[in-house]
Amino acid sequence: MGRLRRKLKKTLIETSETGLSLELRLIGQFIIFLVTIMLCISLILVATGVFKAGMKQNIALFEKELSHLSQDIYDDFGNLSLSSVSLA
Repeated sequence: MGRLRRKLKKTLIETSETGLSLELRLIGQFIIFLVTIMLCISLILVATGVFKAGMKQNIALFEKELSHLSQDIYDDFGNLSLSSVSLA
């Protein structure tokens, strides 16, 4: 563990003395730029409520469908119990 730490420290010191290459700096800045742009766009979308646009309609639709399903199950169970009583 100590050897790895010394090697990492040596590499960091050498990098700080010689500096990073322009290619690595360009790639780093480009990645930071892209992440910043994506973060800003996602913040704007969240702030304007784009992701919650149809939630109320979807909730109402699901509640309606679930009530229909529960009513169908209730009717089927009633028919089944009626059939079992008539067989007995």
